[in-house]
Amino acid sequence: MGNVARLPTPGDRGHRPSLAPESFTNVNAFLPQSEGGPETVTPSTPVLEALEIMRSKGYSQLPVVDAAGVVHGLFSYRSFALGAAEMAGERYRPEALEVDEFLEEAVFLHVRDEVGSAVRHLWDHDAVLVGAPDGLQAILTSADILKRLYELTRGFVLVREIELAVRDIIQLTLSADDLTAIFAGLKRPDGARSERPPVAALDELTFAQYHDVICQRERWPHFEPVLGPQKARLSKRLETVNHLRNDLFHFRREITDEDRQKLAGDVRWFSMRLDRAAERAATE
Repeated sequence: MGNVARLPTPGDRGHRPSLAPESFTNVNAFLPQSEGGPETVTPSTPVLEALEIMRSKGYSQLPVVDAAGVVHGLFSYRSFALGAAEMAGERYRPEALEVDEFLEEAVFLHVRDEVGSAVRHLWDHDAVLVGAPDGLQAILTSADILKRLYELTRGFVLVREIELAVRDIIQLTLSADDLTAIFAGLKRPDGARSERPPVAALDELTFAQYHDVICQRERWPHFEPVLGPQKARLSKRLETVNHLRNDLFHFRREITDEDRQKLAGDVRWFSMRLDRAAERAATE
């Protein structure tokens, strides 16, 4: 595979190109982590060789770059299929040719460009290139953007599922009179000096107040049949969720894969307890 090349990138090779500040709105924030620049092929690379690289590494396209570092375009499954279809009936086989017979135009963006511009281009292209025709830095695909958005939003979705489940468990477990008494004894989440009306619904409470409602000594016997006998363990579970919730909603840090796995486990746990609460409420 002597025709395969890797282009150098500025800065630390173990990180995204860092020419722009990390920002959710910048292309730079969506570039995949890599140990070097994007893998490329030269214009004279045989089609079968390029296809084997793409198959073995899970790529859908490869930038085609000459010895001077200038990008000629992209070779992709789509560009090859379209080119091969045009050659139908000709005497030579498309797979025996070189990749420069099957190029599609490359779209370039800068790392500081707004990511929306990348999304608009990706409606019509398999990938966009980051850098310039004579200075390729990275390749960005729809899958890269989807993966990054998933990482950024999954924690919020998981916390939402947990919070709604906890709220419904309280609603199903306590009577209307119990809730009225609880609301009367609670301060509003925004402080005792607020001139707003007193608390009148569960969705006006903070997650920390949900913890207090459930774990308060006099009320715990109502929740034990639903949430189990280990109040201390449940308290710790709720506190951990609340800490992660605050980290997310106050943008203190980006949560980790381990955090997401923990939250996903909590979603399953509280969903099962919600089913149990609904079954008990239906029989009472």
